Amino acid sequence: GGIPERAAQLVNQAAPGLPPAMTQAMVKALSDDSGLVMSRSVTMRDLEIGMTIEADVMSQRGARLVPRGTEVTSAVLERLRAVVGGIGLVVPIRVSVKVLD
Repeated sequence: GGIPERAAQLVNQAAPGLPPAMTQAMVKALSDDSGLVMSRSVTMRDLEIGMTIEADVMSQRGARLVPRGTEVTSAVLERLRAVVGGIGLVVPIRVSVKVLD
C-alpha cells in the first residue's frame, strides 16, 4: 500500500480501537507530501543526519546555534558536538523524523 495506508496501520498499532475518522485525521496531521513525519525530542546522542530541527537549538548561554527548519547534516553534528564539550547545549532537541517515504 501507499503512505496513507501504511500510516494508518502504524496509528492503529500505536492506538488500537480508534474510530476510523480519528485515525484518518491523525494520518493527515502526521503526513506531508513526501511521507509520514513524526516529531520527537532527542538528546545529542540520538540526533541523526536527515532529521529536521523543529525548534532553535540553543547553547547554555542563550546563543542560537542551529535555527529551526535546518536539516541535520554531518557539519551540523560536528558543530554541535564541539559545543557539547564546551559551553553546552539546551536539551532535549526537538526534531521531526521521516518514518515513511
